[in-house]
Amino acid sequence: MNKSSVVILGGGVGGIVTANHLAKLLPPESEIVLIEKIRLHSFAASYLWLMVNKRTPKQISTPLRKLVNKRVKILFEEIKQIDAENKVIITENSQVSFQYLV
Repeated sequence: MNKSSVVILGGGVGGIVTANHLAKLLPPESEIVLIEKIRLHSFAASYLWLMVNKRTPKQISTPLRKLVNKRVKILFEEIKQIDAENKVIITENSQVSFQYLV
């Protein structure tokens, strides 16, 4: 079981912004883990352009790793359970404990 200071659930815009902000704000010894099952981030505001054939999926998607500060560990796994009482996130392959959950 890993011990993390902060675990962020989801790699959407909110998760990305939060992870990057915390990477700048928290001291270096604080661990930040982002858990997201999908490796590619799609810019949802551009879905309209997809529907009218003005963009391709490749044009509105980028690897999540490119968008997140290198200090943030990304765990590409599906979340199976949140054990808030014991402060543990259970994924398909891991258990990650936390002090703070976002």
